[in-house]
Amino acid sequence: MRLLIFFICVLFLSLNLLAVKFNVDSLKKLLDSEKNPEKRIELMNLIGEYGGIERTTYWDSIIANSKNINYYYGVTYSSFMQSIVYTKKGKYDNAVDFAEQALNYAKKYKDTVWMGYAIEHLGSLNSYINEKQTALNYYNDALKLYEAKKLSWRKGFVTIRLGEIYESDGNTTESMKLYQNSLNFFLKNKDTSGISNAYNKIGKLFRNINNLDSAHYYLKKAIDSRNKYKDEYYLCSILNDLAFVNLDLGKKELAYKYILDSQKEAERIGEKGRDFRDINFFLYRYHKSKKKFELSLRYKEVADSLDKVLTNSSNDKAILRQQSKYIYDKQKELDEIQNSKLIAIEREEKEKQQLIIYAACAGLLLLIIFAAFMINRFKVISKQKKLIEKQKHFVDEKQKEILDSINYASRIQKALLPREKYITRNLNKFTKN
Repeated sequence: MRLLIFFICVLFLSLNLLAVKFNVDSLKKLLDSEKNPEKRIELMNLIGEYGGIERTTYWDSIIANSKNINYYYGVTYSSFMQSIVYTKKGKYDNAVDFAEQALNYAKKYKDTVWMGYAIEHLGSLNSYINEKQTALNYYNDALKLYEAKKLSWRKGFVTIRLGEIYESDGNTTESMKLYQNSLNFFLKNKDTSGISNAYNKIGKLFRNINNLDSAHYYLKKAIDSRNKYKDEYYLCSILNDLAFVNLDLGKKELAYKYILDSQKEAERIGEKGRDFRDINFFLYRYHKSKKKFELSLRYKEVADSLDKVLTNSSNDKAILRQQSKYIYDKQKELDEIQNSKLIAIEREEKEKQQLIIYAACAGLLLLIIFAAFMINRFKVISKQKKLIEKQKHFVDEKQKEILDSINYASRIQKALLPREKYITRNLNKFTKN
């Protein structure tokens, strides 16, 4: 019942969001007038997500409020968003903690959607620290959950994640194949956000193999697709790649424009992770090309410091490895029965759909047979009618010929035989004599 209420609330909120085009101020007004504690939490979650709030204290307060009223969905949503915030800040140990919390609460109310999101995100976190096999295990577990029809749209994103692992191993052929597969999947399903993501990955790969023209083509398509969709996720990353490609192509000022746009977005969302590092590394290269060596070195120092935190912090890696192993071991116990039930339900729905399709096909076949029979009968009747008309025409013609012959014979007879007056006159003369 609670789940039904939640979906109704989400539908209601979605309609309101569509009407106001995700206007955060309108959501805040709804929040001010809302008394229901669960709906208030949902509104706060939406305000945080669509408002791009990156303050950990904001999400902590929602988590605490959700726990106080035992609202599992609220804890799951806000914990997942908190994990995303820590991921962007490069604090992967905290990110794992909240991803695990989101997963555990999703399991409590058996929400396979959020279970899939949390598992997939844990795979990404392990990929960040080069724990590739663990990442693959998480991604494969996510794919099992994404077999459900309502989650099938996530398959394309997991395919991208798998492509990233192959790319990190230097297998560009396999990674490009997976990225193209994901792009075809998104194009087929008209998933604008996914299309942009796939274009971005293909563009990045071309950049990594120094095919700059192709890289620019796909990255430009990625930014154009994302702007149409007005989706700001990964916007910094795409802008950074476009900046580097244009810099390598010798288009320094256009490249600088892209990095300024990325810098504004990074400031807006509080980005302090990989994208922020890349912004500083670009500014190092750009100012160096302008022979502003002192300014260039300042940016290089910032970029190197961030890179050390992100890639060389053994403490963070050790914590994440330990927690990831613990979480994954627990995850192997995750709801096999529930997952089987989910697949069974999907199979049952599929069988029902197939039965309906078979019945419809049978009905259509009978209709086609009946139509063919009626068409054939119509042709036969039409043919018989034409034959009767032809025979009637033949009889009429013969009748006319006979009548014409009789009339003609009659005229001949009249012409040959003496007239009645002539016969009478001569007969009288004969009698008198």
